[in-house]
Amino acid sequence: MKKDLISIPDLDFEYKLWKNRIAFYAEEITLFKVRLSSLKIEYNQNVESEIVLLTALKKEVNLVLSEIKVQEEEMSCFSIDYPITKNHSHYINHKSLQKKKNDLSMEFLKLIKKIESGFGMFIYN
Repeated sequence: MKKDLISIPDLDFEYKLWKNRIAFYAEEITLFKVRLSSLKIEYNQNVESEIVLLTALKKEVNLVLSEIKVQEEEMSCFSIDYPITKNHSHYINHKSLQKKKNDLSMEFLKLIKKIESGFGMFIYN
């Protein structure tokens, strides 16, 4: 394979990895929301802002997942043997999704770290 050509199966593989990771984030967000809600009841903790941030992040997670699925559907009409170049719209969209996924990962980790540092002793009891 020429170094300037990208295969559809390579992009598809990355999308599968990304969807798996993002699905993990969605599940973690749900777990943290449930735990924070119980902290509000058990310890009278003010967790509203964290729950709002988690809810917004979950919406973003779902948006990125939807965009990946759309891209996968668009690429499905291409033969797996049909290579594309770095200038092809599918590759450009792929790089854009990769940036969104990376930004989402950073935002997720930053928010979880903030929640853990603020509620650490309560989160893991």
